[in-house]
Amino acid sequence: MIRFESPFYFALILVIPLLIYLQRRSRPALIYPSLKTLPFVKSIRIRLFFFRDLFFYLAVLTMITALAGPYTILGEEKDYSRGYMLQLVVDRSGSMGSFMDKKGESNRLDVVKSVLDDFINGNGSSLEGRGSDRIGLITFALYADTMAPLTVSHGIVTELLSTVSLAREEEDGTAIGDALALAVARLTAYQQKAGIDSSGSVIILLTDGQNNSGSVDPEEAAEMAARYGIKVYTIGFGGGYYRNAFGLIREIPPEYGIDEVTLQAIAETTGGAYFNAGDEKSLAAVYREIDRLEKVDTQELRSTEKKLYFEILLKLSLILLLAGGISRYLFLNLVEGEG
Repeated sequence: MIRFESPFYFALILVIPLLIYLQRRSRPALIYPSLKTLPFVKSIRIRLFFFRDLFFYLAVLTMITALAGPYTILGEEKDYSRGYMLQLVVDRSGSMGSFMDKKGESNRLDVVKSVLDDFINGNGSSLEGRGSDRIGLITFALYADTMAPLTVSHGIVTELLSTVSLAREEEDGTAIGDALALAVARLTAYQQKAGIDSSGSVIILLTDGQNNSGSVDPEEAAEMAARYGIKVYTIGFGGGYYRNAFGLIREIPPEYGIDEVTLQAIAETTGGAYFNAGDEKSLAAVYREIDRLEKVDTQELRSTEKKLYFEILLKLSLILLLAGGISRYLFLNLVEGEG
């Protein structure tokens, strides 16, 4: 079966009717200077007159098809690799802006982004990085958003992670259930497309609050994950500092404001685990613990050889253009010699 790498190029076909319309408008009303020169019987040259333009439009159509990248797969095999499908889910609500040091130089979100970068790419010592994993990134506040689809191109994930910012006032909230449901949907969609099972599918959800937005209950989302065999690790990340009404700097307890009961229930329902962290050091320790997960075999179908048709169609397009040029030359002086 023929497939196309860039089928959106077929939209260019809409240009052909426009070219035909413009060409007809630009033609003179009369081809012959006098009606007396019109032949009573059409010759073969006149009957084949339309081929002048036909070759050109066939060449355009062939070129568009070539740009769409037609190909056929000659063979497929299962690609075995070791690693997880990790869906990282990160809270970016306003409370993630709480300061993590007394000078106010970094906040919770800054710390999470730094630790996750080490978790994904390694830090040269305690973390080796998740080189063979497919990693995706979802952030949430009032709404849940997919920042990066599941991919082995970890540089893209960390680059997008670096752009994550705190939610603005109008989009502030903590939609834990929606975020978890979206992560499940992304994982299951990838599994179906790649033709693989759910083994090795993991969600790591981090929040500093409790569900107060969205339409999906967190425990319902957890049950959905459990049905698909997806394990969920939950992290309650609190702690930090605040300035009280008297201007004094006070420390925030690590568990303050976090719905630990719900996060524990999510982890237990899916066979994962719940962790609590109150600073960068303890958060890094949590991700090191998760990093020790045993690798599992995953597999997906991949094409072993493709037959591409671009070159063939390009040559055909050039032949049609040449044929059109020759026909235009032959019929340029259509009247001459006709009678």
